[in-house]
This record gives sequence, structure tokens and C-alpha cells, in this order.
Amino acid sequence: MCRVYFGLTLAGLLAMLINACAPSMPATEPTPSLTAVYASLVTDTPQAPAATPTAATAVWKITPSVVVVYNAERWTFDETQNQLVWQGSPECILAQNIGRGVPETWQITEMEITLGARKVLRRHFIDAEGHVQFLVYHLKGLDYLESEGVLLLVPPTDWETCAAEAENVLAQVREAP
Repeated sequence: MCRVYFGLTLAGLLAMLINACAPSMPATEPTPSLTAVYASLVTDTPQAPAATPTAATAVWKITPSVVVVYNAERWTFDETQNQLVWQGSPECILAQNIGRGVPETWQITEMEITLGARKVLRRHFIDAEGHVQFLVYHLKGLDYLESEGVLLLVPPTDWETCAAEAENVLAQVREAP
């Protein structure tokens, strides 16, 4: 599977395909700069992200200043809740953390991990029976998300697979310019 990052747009991809298929054909439009492409992805975009036809990437605007690039073939964007749902389990959900607290009988464990180039504080919330109910990722250096974090609701079975999928997505978190 190809990974397409911020620097590629539909116009850029089409130009590359045309040039690859017919090298003698002159390009009619210049490819936009990386800065212009990135800015168009993260500033004033519609709430619902759109995947390009040639690549399965889309952008989730977590907060006005934070976005994440995700694989739209593996995750579905729920516009009404502003959250991502993993295709592998409808109970595996990435959402903004609302931080309401948990019962006193629950245990909270935490560890610092690295996702992409960013240090992250990962907190596991475990109920009185010893089952992981959800995780919260505090993304250091991102104002709101450092204090509030991103909530990961996990299925009662195989929460580790859900967490691994979510961490692949959270490794793609970026600050909006």
C-alpha cells in the first residue's frame, strides 16, 4: 500500500501519473508547493474529510489547531461525533477526551511512549474487574491535547489491537499552521 503524505494533492498525483505514462507530454500546471498543500489541508477545511481517489488518506481536525492524517480505508470519520471509528471493530473509537473522571474503584496506569516524533503520555483506565475500558493519549507540546488528550474507547476483547491501530493514527498528529 502506498502512503501519500501532505505534499501530494490530486492535481500533483494526476500530473505525476500523466508524466509517468506519457513522458513526452508537457505539464500544463506546476505542482503546488508543500507549504501550500499543507495549508490547504488544515485551514478552514470542511468538517468531514475527503479521501483522494488515488490514496486512502484523509484529515481529521481534532481541534482548531491540531489535525491527524489517517487511512480512510481503515478508519471511518463520524461527522456527528467528530470521531474516528476503526473498520476492524465499531467499538474502537478515537475521540476528543471529555475528562469526566472515573469511579474510585478503577485503576489508572500510565507510561510515556513515542508515537512518530512525539512523546506521548498513555493512560490506561482499568475497571474494578481488571478490564481495560479506555485509554487517553496526552500529546505533549500540543496545547489542548497535552492537558486533555485524545480518548480511545476500546472493545472488551483484544483492546491491544485497537490500541495499536490507534497509535498508528496518532503518530500522524500535526499542529495546524
